[in-house]
Amino acid sequence: MFLTLPRLAPTVPTSYVFGGVSERCTRLALAMAEEGVIRADDVSAFKAPLAAASLREVVQKAWQREVGHRLNFTTLSTYATLVLGDDSYGYSDEAQSKETVEIRFSAAAPQELFAERTIMALENHHPDLGRYALSTLDRALSIFDVPLTPEGAFHMAQHIYWQGEDNEDEVVAQCEAEGVSTEDIVRRDVLFDGVPPWAYDFSQKPKDQVDTMKAESVIDTISDPVLGSFLTHIVALDKYLDLAHENDLMPQTQDDEDDWGECVEFMANLRWREDDSLGRVYDDHYNYAVQGETRDGMAFMRFPANQEGLRSGLARLNAVVNIFASLDRALNIIKGY
Repeated sequence: MFLTLPRLAPTVPTSYVFGGVSERCTRLALAMAEEGVIRADDVSAFKAPLAAASLREVVQKAWQREVGHRLNFTTLSTYATLVLGDDSYGYSDEAQSKETVEIRFSAAAPQELFAERTIMALENHHPDLGRYALSTLDRALSIFDVPLTPEGAFHMAQHIYWQGEDNEDEVVAQCEAEGVSTEDIVRRDVLFDGVPPWAYDFSQKPKDQVDTMKAESVIDTISDPVLGSFLTHIVALDKYLDLAHENDLMPQTQDDEDDWGECVEFMANLRWREDDSLGRVYDDHYNYAVQGETRDGMAFMRFPANQEGLRSGLARLNAVVNIFASLDRALNIIKGY
């Protein structure tokens, strides 16, 4: 097979003979060269013919320089993998797999963080400012599925324990009607003991609506520089989330034709405080999920392996990286506050 790239420099060969490399990788290499992501000095050290391993090395080096270095986080367990082989998630068309670049988002074991101190400091500074910050964190952490957060725990509890209701009342009533013991039914007031309802119950209405503009105006009034920095990152995160949703830049979590199943990978484990009961809900959710179909990885992003596709794909990836970076900075402050 021959791969012809645009001439990068007089001394750089334009045709390479290789084998054992995927069609996806060769198409991506061509698009990266056309778009200027692969530079002349990336290949100037190689002599024709360029082998498959060398081509992959060139692609990986250029990709790392372009976006890879921005996907290293301090607190988030999230990472992204550029798929250079032809294997992929859920493709029904083999040709589409080879002609499309795929980026897979995954996560390692998430760090355990406790939000109460940081969130309550904001809440005490201005009514519902803490709620705004926590809701923004929830928006970001729920990109790929129900997150490990107080609000995520409430969703999990509704699904696992209460037949979709807000509490155990319906389950208790049904058990009593059937003469079944209610002793082992999980109680809402036990699970969320000490956690303010607005921190987990999405039906709780704020007393004083705080939006991005209001939160931004409050930053300069905070005397604690660390707390001020935290709110700055929250506001940036909120804006990046709005931008990504408005422009349809978010990653996909399933194919139209193929539901992956439930996600059991998480970017962060955000509890309220160390002695809360949210960890139990997270564990029970995991044990419930793994009895059914689960997916390997959190999400994916795909774009055509051509110049125009690469350009739009990098714009989408940049939007997601901005979200992750702001989220990571905010969570890092929670970890140390």
